[in-house]
Formats: sequence, C-alpha cells, structure tokens
Amino acid sequence: MQTVIGLGKAGCSIANHLSKYPQYQIKKIDVGLKKTKSTFGLKHQDSPELYESTTLPKGINNFLEGVMSETLFITSCGAVSGASLKILQKIHTKTKIRVMYIIPQKDDLTGQKLLQNRLLFNVFQEYARSGLLERVFLVDINTARVSTFGLLNPENNQEKMFFELDIPREKSYYYGVPKKQLEEDPNLMEVIRQNLKSNIEHDKMKTTYSVHSTDYNELIAYCEKSSTLIQQLAV
Repeated sequence: MQTVIGLGKAGCSIANHLSKYPQYQIKKIDVGLKKTKSTFGLKHQDSPELYESTTLPKGINNFLEGVMSETLFITSCGAVSGASLKILQKIHTKTKIRVMYIIPQKDDLTGQKLLQNRLLFNVFQEYARSGLLERVFLVDINTARVSTFGLLNPENNQEKMFFELDIPREKSYYYGVPKKQLEEDPNLMEVIRQNLKSNIEHDKMKTTYSVHSTDYNELIAYCEKSSTLIQQLAV
C-alpha cells in the first residue's frame, strides 16, 4: 500500500482522483480544509515564503503519523507549495518519498508563481539527485484538446491527416496488426518505434503508440494529432 499526499489545489485534485483505488492511502493538505483522517487545513498566507517560515499547525504530526513505507507527494507552484519542504521533513525518515511536481501552463506562470515554479523545479531535482528523495516526476500539463486524425501508411510511414494542425503538441498512433504477424514478427515493435522517431515534428512533441491484435490480413494504422492552439481555416 502507498500513501498519496496532495498539497494545494492541483495536488489535492490528483490525490482525489486516486482515492477510488483501495491500494492508496490518501491525505490532502490545503487552505480551508477540515481536519479529518484524510484532510488537513492550513491557514491562508499571502506568499510561499510565509508558508515556508510559518510553523506548521498543531496536529500535522498526528495527521502524517500513519504514512506507509512508500509515499507519493504531489504539488504544484501555488503559494501553499511553500510548505512542501517542511511537510517532507516530517516524513522523510518514515517512508520512501517520490515527488510528482505539476508544472502549470506557461500563461499561468507570472510574478510570484513564476519564481516559485523555478525554485521548486530545481530544488526537487537536487533533492532527488542527492538521494533525499527516491525520485522526482516532472509533469507538464498542456491543454492539447484540439485534435484531428488520419491514416498512416505502414509501408512508407507517411501520414495522411484529415486536417493539418498548426504546431501539434501530441501525436498518438494506433496499430492494428494481424494476429499471426504479431506472434511471429520479432522486429515489429522496433520498426514501429523507429517510425515514431522519424515522424517527430519538433522537440516539444510527445508521441505515444498502442498495438492491437486484429483478424485482418494486413497491418493498418491510424494517427491522432492534438494541439494547444486555436486553428485557422485556410483561405
């Protein structure tokens, strides 16, 4: 069993989504939360520095007492994230800690939030490199929800999209492979991976793929692209 601690709005939201899985012990910490077995409220402070310098409320030790042998700590760069290091200090001798740091969209990174993002982005990585953290996961959340799809020619790896997206950020491939080929072709997966690499359009693009067994006689493939930008019609 693993403890999941969410700090702040983003951290608590992700922890809440994980609460439906019984293998996770969920603990959420944020401003205004009631004190329960799974939630702990902090007083509002005007800056991350004040959260960092202010003593944590009484009761936090009891709240964190029952952490399991492994803990996933999730937070972003809101003001309350200033309490991150103090909270981690409370549990670091009791559990192996993995941190998931949520990097917000660039448009949201201004002023105080921009500085806090730079601080935590670097501090968590240094803690992981030094061994104080078991691992740090950096998660860049983009709203790539404008999508299109098309066909992929498996023979020449050429895409034929039904709409040409400007600056796609994500690309997903779906391969339907005849069952016999899937069982007998030892080079199939390596060919697919190499094809994906050759179709990366820029260094910010994320690519994924999935392979499915079919009863067809030939391999078929589809491609889905997604962008964060509002698209323009060609005139």
